[in-house]
Amino acid sequence: MQLLLLPRLMSAIGEARSCAAGLVVLAAALASSARVRTLPLNALLFLAARAGLAVAETANVALTARHSRPAERGPNLAYLQSFQAGCRVITPWIANYLFSLSLGGKYGTPGALPFLGTALLALLTAPVPLLLQRRPTGGQRQARREE
Repeated sequence: MQLLLLPRLMSAIGEARSCAAGLVVLAAALASSARVRTLPLNALLFLAARAGLAVAETANVALTARHSRPAERGPNLAYLQSFQAGCRVITPWIANYLFSLSLGGKYGTPGALPFLGTALLALLTAPVPLLLQRRPTGGQRQARREE
């Protein structure tokens, strides 16, 4: 997917739209998987969520590189990686709390709260790359200053 689909997708619709589309696919798949209990469909939703995440993360790196000044590009990409690593440490604790909270069925399907919470966050984040698309990139800002 990384070698065949993503370059074509990003050249066809751009990094910002690819990132937003990946986040929407991730949100839809997670929200749906919170309700689905049958194995074949649940596995397909898991794969859709992973595909959406792969598209969003790859496009996010491309957007970070594009919108960073050349001198700041390396540190910004390092900050992005560090933030993602930190989230991979913290979010299981949050998901465990939400899962335990939703086990009683008080909030809908038992155990669905972490999926629904993550889907909501992904959906709320989806417009952000589209807003970045309208801003001039780091290279464009530098070219304007040189003129």
